[in-house]
Order: sequence, then structure tokens, then C-alpha cells
Amino acid sequence: ATATATATATATATAADEKKDLDKDKPILPQLKDKFAKAQTYGTDKISFGMLCSLYNLLESVLFLMCGFLPYVWDYSVKLGDQYGGYNENDNEIKITLIFMLVTTVIGTITSLPFELYSTFRIEKKHGFNKQTPALFFTDKIKSLLLTCVIGGPFVSILLKIIKWGGESFYIYVWG
Repeated sequence: ATATATATATATATAADEKKDLDKDKPILPQLKDKFAKAQTYGTDKISFGMLCSLYNLLESVLFLMCGFLPYVWDYSVKLGDQYGGYNENDNEIKITLIFMLVTTVIGTITSLPFELYSTFRIEKKHGFNKQTPALFFTDKIKSLLLTCVIGGPFVSILLKIIKWGGESFYIYVWG
């Protein structure tokens, strides 16, 4: 009963908000047509840009695979681990993997940054949805990367330990 009352109150509030946006002195149908046209334009812009982003991501992935970029990043991660932490590949595989994941996450963030900036500060702004400043955008990006490390690092470490412990039957322990 409480959930139904909450849903009804939310629906009523949403309907009230929509009524506030409508001019009572003008016919409703033309106003709704205008809102619908704006929503269609926004949707078209988002879909078109999304297709462009998907094409770029596909091309980037193919190039990374064809050029052997990930093995290069792994070797670079081993080098970083040895140079700054004294980790070797055989004894500290989990630590090297975490360095590898950090490097690939930073690279992925950098390569996706122009698309995210355009989406946020051009498309969203064009349609009146962007209330974010560049400083807030980059602060959120940094927080997101930190949370990825804080939450993802231990999770990946535990997963890799289970894989090492489980041997050839690791999938039973990972999925079980």
C-alpha cells in the first residue's frame, strides 16, 4: 500500500511539473508537439553521436589487437613494477596485473575524453541539460578513477587469487 501511494504521489508530482511547463493561455496540443519535436531532436543527436563513438571504439579495439598494444602495455607494466616496486613478473603477477589494469584504464580514459567532453558540453548543452562546469567534470573523472582503483583493485586481486588457488578448475570457485 505504501509503495502504491508513493508511486501515485510521484506520478502526480510529475504530471504537476509538466503542467507547470505548459502555458495555460495557449492550446496544449501545439505545446506538446513542440516538446515532442525537441525530444526527437535530442534523441537523434544522442543516437548519431553514439554511433560515431561506437565506430571509434571498434576501430580503436581492432588497431590495439592488430598492433599488439596490450602485450606492449603488459611489458610496460612489468617494467614499471620492477622499476618502482621491485616486482618481478613471476612472483608478483597480481601486482603486475593491477599495474596493467591501471595503465589500460588511464589510457582508455584519455582516449574517451574528447567524446565525453563533446557529449557533455556540446550535445547536452545544446538541448539545455548540461549544468556541469569543466572543473566539476574533471573532478568527477578523477573521483571515478579513484573509486575504480579502490573498489576494482581488491576485487581483481581476490579474483586472481581464486584463479591461482583453483588451478584448472578455477571457474567452479569463481562462478560458484
